[in-house]
Amino acid sequence: MKIITSLTATALLLACGTALASYITMATEFSITATPAGLELVVASENRGDEPSYGVQFEVQAGDKQFTSAQVPRLAVNEKTSERFPVGEAFGLPGHYPIVIKTHYKDGNAYPFSALTVGFYDHQEPVISKILMRAQNADIPSNGAGTVSVLVRNNDAVPRDLEVVLHLPDELAAATERQSLQLAPGSEETLRYEVENFSALENSSYAIALIAQYEDEERHYSASASAVVRITTPSAMTSRWIWVFGGVGSALLVLLIL
Repeated sequence: MKIITSLTATALLLACGTALASYITMATEFSITATPAGLELVVASENRGDEPSYGVQFEVQAGDKQFTSAQVPRLAVNEKTSERFPVGEAFGLPGHYPIVIKTHYKDGNAYPFSALTVGFYDHQEPVISKILMRAQNADIPSNGAGTVSVLVRNNDAVPRDLEVVLHLPDELAAATERQSLQLAPGSEETLRYEVENFSALENSSYAIALIAQYEDEERHYSASASAVVRITTPSAMTSRWIWVFGGVGSALLVLLIL
């Protein structure tokens, strides 16, 4: 039996009146066990906030398989829900594989949120990747976009062909989430991703993950880096241009009337 567990939580503040605030924190974890029917993935999430969450649902990527759970209509404070998925032959070669989980949920006003959980599973035997990654946190204006960068270094004695994927919650979007990268021994490169705010609330923070994978000598390898994207106040430049175009439009309207 082998159990690998990962835990992450995303907290979101929701304004209630002028002086009070409540929040929902979904803490999601997973484990993989060997059963007589094959490998089984168990995903569980607990509401550690101070108000109920609604429509809780898991979206899971494990190896070459994807799963979506049924919705839990309501999850009270400190209540936990779990779902079992038959992984089967999702993992091919022996090695180190990522498990990516999005926990979807809504607040009392039916506003949708998502939280990202990333962990790893050692299939048959553990391996150690010599690919190192370091991501930088990013600030994104609520009405715009920003750049997420990750430094990838090859500490191995042989070149590596990598597939690097950016994993985002649903509130954020990127035109390009997947990049191929070739690194010579001892070399490094910085990858950049343009990330846009899609529906994230101002002053909220979201965990994101970047995962690099490759195969060599009948083994599968993974490396990862995580960062936090903070949603800041609207861009002043954008606001200024709104006023400029508004002023020009008003002037043209006056001319047309005259």
